[in-house]
Amino acid sequence: MHLIKVRIDPNIGGLHKRMQSIMDEMLNLGRPLLPLSDTGWVPEADMYETSDHIILVVNLAGVNIEDIGIVFHQNHLRIDGKRHLPAHADTSARYHQLEIGYGDFERIFRIPAVIESEHIEASVANGMLTVRMKKQKPRNVHVDIGS
Repeated sequence: MHLIKVRIDPNIGGLHKRMQSIMDEMLNLGRPLLPLSDTGWVPEADMYETSDHIILVVNLAGVNIEDIGIVFHQNHLRIDGKRHLPAHADTSARYHQLEIGYGDFERIFRIPAVIESEHIEASVANGMLTVRMKKQKPRNVHVDIGS
């Protein structure tokens, strides 16, 4: 298992523009409501919640760990990177089936809970990226109301 450093960026350039673009694409009735990408292929992802964490698992088989970028900002997590053509790829070959996506990718996930940004961990094992985000616990605040 390899650990990946998650970068917390309070000023993601273009995040609002990218999110607006995604919403515009999804609202276009001529297109299916699928994750879309202007940059290339779209890796599959699962997100689930436990009592303490939001966990995101992304299928990044064949992607080198140094080609993965993770940025958390407010309640969004952006994962991007690149899957390079394999060494066995032959540009002169006549392919009969091409299903594996290569090149750049980007996914932006809306996180459905308040996260403690200093407690985000990411790791890669067997081609699967797992990002564990600790949920912020609600706290009781005592307010003294004078009579």
